[in-house]
Amino acid sequence: MYNTQTNVISSVPDFNIILRVLSDYSRGKSLDEIKDNLIVGNVYSIRTKSSRVRFYTAINSTFLQFKTQSHKDIITSIFTSDLAKDTKSFIGYIQMGVNNELFYLLTTKVLLDLLLQGRLTVDKQVFVSYIMNLRNDNKENIKWTDETIGTIAYKYLTLMKKLGFLKGTQKKEFNSFVPTDEMIILVVYLIDSLNLEYSSFLKNPYSSLLLMTDEGIMERLRRLSLQNYLSVSTTGQDMKIELKHSYKDIVGEIRKNY
Repeated sequence: MYNTQTNVISSVPDFNIILRVLSDYSRGKSLDEIKDNLIVGNVYSIRTKSSRVRFYTAINSTFLQFKTQSHKDIITSIFTSDLAKDTKSFIGYIQMGVNNELFYLLTTKVLLDLLLQGRLTVDKQVFVSYIMNLRNDNKENIKWTDETIGTIAYKYLTLMKKLGFLKGTQKKEFNSFVPTDEMIILVVYLIDSLNLEYSSFLKNPYSSLLLMTDEGIMERLRRLSLQNYLSVSTTGQDMKIELKHSYKDIVGEIRKNY
């Protein structure tokens, strides 16, 4: 089911608010406590109650939902750690891709395609056209107006700028971004925690969220396999990965070296 929660997430005034909510949840606060802090206590100084309600609902559905217990284990391990803010923001981005299908599609079917084509600028209209085609193919479920679709495209690009993937005001351009080794390791573990059955890591649809070519992913993972985090075996374009640590322990292992 496609939804427009990305619009709401994009409107959250500071992505650090989302990181703090993830940290609070990971450290044991209940959803009721988080909801009360955000809406009633207004700990993040958001002006209107209606906005606080919208933000809580969007954050809960986008960041605090888990496919498996292992998925929850690795997320809570990451957000109770002292990993770098950039790493936590990247994992937050991955979590959006896992929990919001429209965000996943706009990222992997449109943004990644533009990136791999070597485009320097990102045209909002390309995203508008994709969403319109999505609506035409799902007329029973998607009733968005053209104006709503334009807003979705605009808010998506704004969010990706906040996350550091894009830059610019009127015209968005790609920012130079290469995932760090610790980001890649954590994403491999996170994707594995979803317990999806694919014959190769590259065939798992969520691997595309790394925003790299298949060849680039294979090269980075081969290099990382020389360290004590995972083992990699390849046959042609097929890549199988074996994890060497538990979902709860991998963050501690990474902190020994990064």
